[in-house]
Amino acid sequence: MNRPPPTTPPPVYPTRDAGVSDADWEQFQQDQRIAEVEAQTTEQGFRERAGAYKLAEEAEKQAKSDVAALEAEHIKHEHELSLMRQRGEAKIREIMGMDENSQRQRDKIATKLREAQSEDEARSLELMRRR
Repeated sequence: MNRPPPTTPPPVYPTRDAGVSDADWEQFQQDQRIAEVEAQTTEQGFRERAGAYKLAEEAEKQAKSDVAALEAEHIKHEHELSLMRQRGEAKIREIMGMDENSQRQRDKIATKLREAQSEDEARSLELMRRR
């Protein structure tokens, strides 16, 4: 709703009719000057309000642009955060897998060690029986 400000018509300088007293003529001219000043003041007010309206529209447009940019930045950061979370979870799974592999290896070694000890004990018993 961008309306152009109203314009005031050019001042009219009427001619004095016959029979108009000097006092009435002076009052008429003074009233006319006052009306012209009021019209100019009103027109200036309209121009100022139109300028303010235009600035407000530009500020609103800039604010919308800023909001859109911030929303895009937020989406980008959310995506980056999601990727970081996924990488962290994958790293935890990898570490847990390493721990499981390590535990399996320790279990195998412990089993072999027990088997070796059992075999050593069995040999020792066999040797003691033979003596």
